[in-house]
Amino acid sequence: MERSALLRRWGVGLLLMLVLLMGVGCARGGTSSQPQQPPASAAPPTATAAPVQEEMPKAASPTPLPQMPTPTIPPSASPTVATGRIVGMVWEDRCPPEAATLFCREDATYGLIGDGARQPDEPALANIVVQLAQGSCPGTVLSVASTDAQGRFVFEGVQPGTYCVRIDPDDPANAMVRDGIWTYPVVGQSQVEVTVAPGAEVTVDFGVTRAPGVAEAEPTQAPPAGPQAAPTQDVAQANIPPTPTATPVPTNPYDLGAPDVLDTMDLPGLHWYLRWGTDVTFKTASSKPGVLVIQVHKPGPANYWTLSTYPPLRNAYIEATFITGPQCKHKDRYGLIVRAPSTREGYLFLVSCDARYRILRWNGGLKILKDWTPSDAIHKGPNRVNRVGVWMQDDIMKLYINRALVTEVQDDYFREGYFGVAAGSDRTPELEIYVDEVAYWILP
Repeated sequence: MERSALLRRWGVGLLLMLVLLMGVGCARGGTSSQPQQPPASAAPPTATAAPVQEEMPKAASPTPLPQMPTPTIPPSASPTVATGRIVGMVWEDRCPPEAATLFCREDATYGLIGDGARQPDEPALANIVVQLAQGSCPGTVLSVASTDAQGRFVFEGVQPGTYCVRIDPDDPANAMVRDGIWTYPVVGQSQVEVTVAPGAEVTVDFGVTRAPGVAEAEPTQAPPAGPQAAPTQDVAQANIPPTPTATPVPTNPYDLGAPDVLDTMDLPGLHWYLRWGTDVTFKTASSKPGVLVIQVHKPGPANYWTLSTYPPLRNAYIEATFITGPQCKHKDRYGLIVRAPSTREGYLFLVSCDARYRILRWNGGLKILKDWTPSDAIHKGPNRVNRVGVWMQDDIMKLYINRALVTEVQDDYFREGYFGVAAGSDRTPELEIYVDEVAYWILP
């Protein structure tokens, strides 16, 4: 019993020791259950350094880039401003009383003046002094220029800015325009304010209707040479050729026969310039078929005309049939313009509603060849028919009214030109004149 108890205690003790040894082994070998293999060769034990936590090297501060030297920029020179120029011309804007055309206009202050647009036959004015002033008009005068033979002037090298271009009528050099009426660019003013941009060209033109007292002188002709003695010759020795048979030359409209051209006005727009304006109208009207209608819208001294597209005539007889409208009185008038080299020149043969006639020449200045003269050949008043004819033979021009010769004049200023019809109102607003037909005959 005791032996069994001893063995039992010894076995328990052995078991406890075994458990204790297993615990120690676990403490040394971790949880691995594999037996530890001894090293192949016994090496002397080396001291194991305690693990040192390695520090991350600090990032080195970046080496600053070398500073580039700041370039020294020399001050730049001020840019050169391009200069401009001012150019222009001065011309005579023609429109005298009693010889006005469609190129005139009525101004509330000055009456009948030029239309402000240069026509091909309007002359340039030379030797007019033009001023260039700085600032708004009148400005401070900087420079002056005189117009050349073509009426042109120029100011070069003008700095950008505002300027006043002006013509001083009181300047003695500008005597020819002193009493004129400025029609362009501003009616009644001989100055204009302009702005010049860098490198720009500004155009400034001036038009002026000159006073009648300073109109250009008419060309004069040298007097004919005195009579020359004819050389004498013995009649017996003279070789006299046979006298040719003379061809009869017509001397009046009744000898002419059929006309070379007859325009019945069925299509007035085919051979006549139709115009619509504030002063006068040349037109067709459905209510008046077969006639050219002339309407003068307001009374005044102006005579208005339009030309035909027929060729220019030299020696010819031209005849037009006119019908007066429902109102026609006093010096309300109508008639022909002949030998017109342009739209603004020619001879006017006029008949009035109070049975008078008048003959004018307009060539930039008015010349009355025959003033108002009464004639029994004229059918006066409204709603009347009158045939007005002009016989042109070299420098002799004869006026026929209803085929009756009433007068003749001699003038050779114009020897050839176009023809047309004319009208003007003295007392009647909206005066109407109808042109029924026009014919002409070429004279030898």
